[in-house]
Amino acid sequence: MFGFKRSDILGKDLIDTIVPHYYRKGYASGADYMAGRGAPMVNQRLETVTQNAAGEIFPIELTATEMRVADRRLIFGSIRDLREKLRAEEEINRQREKLHQNEKMAAMGSLLAGVSHELNNPLAVVVAQSTLLHEFASDPQTKVRAEKVRAAAERCGRIVKSFLSMVRLHPTEQAETDLNQVMRAALEVTAYGARSSGIIIDTDFANGPLLAMADADHVTQVAANFLINSQHALAGVSGERRIKVRTFRSERGNPGFSVEDNGPGIPEAIRSRIFESYFTTKPVGVGTGIGLSISKSIVERHNGNIWFEEVEPHGARFVVQLPAITGDAAKTGEGPARSSGLRHALIIDDEPDVAASLSDILELMGVKSRVVASWTSAGDVLSGQMPPDIVFSDLRMPGTSGISIYRELLAERPGLAQRFVLVTGDLIGAKAEIEALPPPQRPHILEKPFSTLDVRGILSTVADDVAADNGAHI
Repeated sequence: MFGFKRSDILGKDLIDTIVPHYYRKGYASGADYMAGRGAPMVNQRLETVTQNAAGEIFPIELTATEMRVADRRLIFGSIRDLREKLRAEEEINRQREKLHQNEKMAAMGSLLAGVSHELNNPLAVVVAQSTLLHEFASDPQTKVRAEKVRAAAERCGRIVKSFLSMVRLHPTEQAETDLNQVMRAALEVTAYGARSSGIIIDTDFANGPLLAMADADHVTQVAANFLINSQHALAGVSGERRIKVRTFRSERGNPGFSVEDNGPGIPEAIRSRIFESYFTTKPVGVGTGIGLSISKSIVERHNGNIWFEEVEPHGARFVVQLPAITGDAAKTGEGPARSSGLRHALIIDDEPDVAASLSDILELMGVKSRVVASWTSAGDVLSGQMPPDIVFSDLRMPGTSGISIYRELLAERPGLAQRFVLVTGDLIGAKAEIEALPPPQRPHILEKPFSTLDVRGILSTVADDVAADNGAHI
């Protein structure tokens, strides 16, 4: 326990051996030390500290008993090393705190699921109607204003989605993404905080599109987290406060980005822990300790790398690098728009404004819609009607759910399996049920607020799936 050899310690005073050096002054002998300090150690069990041969101070449990032999006063001591015990207690406390944070995250997820549903319904109406206004307005000024309304509503939708992604951690939906646009979007979300704090932001973007296969929303969340952390780091800095944002291609052609600030930096002692969940150096109420952990998780799901670099003379730089796009990567958004071949849609939604907006967008694309505000049964809804080419159903409705409707239609009309689209502002409530279905039977998803581009994409996907299925049965 102490590292002394018997010959080095036998016969020596406690004051010169195992008593910590800062306790030695003022005691003439070990016995005086044991009985002194105003709170005698003799005849009781207590926790204190001791010192080993190397001068290391460590915690112990000490039991001391006084014995009188003739005219001699002796102290019998029993010592137990508490280092392992305290480490175990610290780990238990850490796990308890982590469990508490997980419970808070679960509660946050439930809250956000409800909030997002309530927000995304009106946002879906605003996006759809502003898109239609832009489409049909003859006045150029009205077109510009409609476009501003649509862009603001879609931004609100992206903010809600970024909150939800913190708690649902769904698999990344990767597509060809321009990291320059990702950084611009992150700067847009965080710009107000920087401006109001007097922080200068320098940008250095790579020439042309900097393409990576990525989930744009998730990578934007990583970049925004870096920017917010830099703003917090600069809060207490006097003089010029500056953030540098850069996108780049590595020597091997890998796309990436970095965010750097001239704040106090990160102490070397804690650098190995900055990506741990719930570890934070921010004051209570400022940070949760999950931002960098989630960022690391997102980057790793993209098969990329994330790391910290020290900045001289002081500051911090966080860097993300993603894999380069291979030659056979899917080219999204390329090629002229084409007809989906779908002509009749069934819309099931208890929100009349949302249903009407979706119907108006489908009308623009040559798809006639029938709206059902209240679901009874598949037999009642489909009886005597032309079979729909595509079905859109809201996820949450009074008395039923989109998943229940999908299961009922699947049992009665199996051919609608690939033509069913679940419309939702959040997937938390249905995630487990959707993933429980075999992959070929999982419904398509249209997230609110949806734009004309989103609806066109769903029509194209459904048409492709139906064509592939028909080809497989020929």
